[in-house]
Amino acid sequence: MRTKQEIRPITKQQVKMIHTLKEALGLNESIYRGTLYDAFGVTSSKELNETQACGVIDCFKKEAIKAGIWEQEHDYSSFGNRPDHATPKQLKYICCLWNQVSRVQPDRRDAALRKFLMRQAGVADLRFLKRSSATKVISALKAMKTQAGSVH
Repeated sequence: MRTKQEIRPITKQQVKMIHTLKEALGLNESIYRGTLYDAFGVTSSKELNETQACGVIDCFKKEAIKAGIWEQEHDYSSFGNRPDHATPKQLKYICCLWNQVSRVQPDRRDAALRKFLMRQAGVADLRFLKRSSATKVISALKAMKTQAGSVH
């Protein structure tokens, strides 16, 4: 027997994300509401359902990433706390610091981070970073941040 899939309303977190992305993209009210109307026949994000909201968020994120005003998200929680490897919290912190000190274009930051990791820790990707090396990488990034802050 087929059951009808439940249509859930938009969540508060989705509304917040849509408005955050709207502001980041610099969309004025008429363009924003026109976009919602053209795509879904609504003029307010609160009229969207959960699935429609995911579509708007994905679309806005892609545009913001392309414009260089939004970073591609990395979910390190899936790595869990692996023995002797960097923790998800350390990996997120490294990415945060890297985004603050990196001077390369946003679309090239991941590749530049991998080169930096190879020089600092001898690994080609954050997934392979050991806990002891993560501390070294974090210290190096903090030093870079301090140095960048003192250069005028």
